[in-house]
Amino acid sequence: MLNENTEIVTRVLEALNRGDLETMLDLQDPDWEGVIPVEYPMAGTWRGQAGLRAFAEQWLEAWEEFRVEPREFVAEGDAVLAEVHYWGRGRSSGIEVTERWYYAYRLRAGKVISWRPYADRAEALAALGLSA
Repeated sequence: MLNENTEIVTRVLEALNRGDLETMLDLQDPDWEGVIPVEYPMAGTWRGQAGLRAFAEQWLEAWEEFRVEPREFVAEGDAVLAEVHYWGRGRSSGIEVTERWYYAYRLRAGKVISWRPYADRAEALAALGLSA
């Protein structure tokens, strides 16, 4: 079931594709937290507006070009799971990357409060307490 939070997540992804950090920041709660698992590049926990800005700037710097396309949403209450496909070309390597991820979002009062990527759909759904 989709809800108004799905639209917010869509706007976040659109802003990311444009490299529009100000819009991304406007859509995030001041207490935002992003968690990147240790097995992925840029691993760590990023917090607050400053953390999001630092993460996004590093991410954008790594790519010559990229795009993130949401393919499916599962949403209930404050939880949104977005299946995303992304394509990118590394800035220094020129290597093209195409992958599918499951982005787990929590929202509060119309703002994203947390985000975490997962490679596995079932794991992402379980983390959000959602069913397929």
